[in-house]
Amino acid sequence: MNLSNRRFNEQQQTAYIAGWEAMVVEVEQMGWTAARDKFNLDNPHDFQPSPNAYAFACGGIDCLLKLA
Repeated sequence: MNLSNRRFNEQQQTAYIAGWEAMVVEVEQMGWTAARDKFNLDNPHDFQPSPNAYAFACGGIDCLLKLA
């Protein structure tokens, strides 16, 4: 996990890490494809998240891409 290219404040960094760690658990429990599908359902393209929710989602998608 590399936050060096992200412009997150401290709370957003914490949310990013939490999103990453949550995705690790989801992939372990349900498999990569199901975790990806759940991520897409939880984060539709027209969703306007708060900055912390955005950081959490970034952590999740970065984790999925790393594990792909």
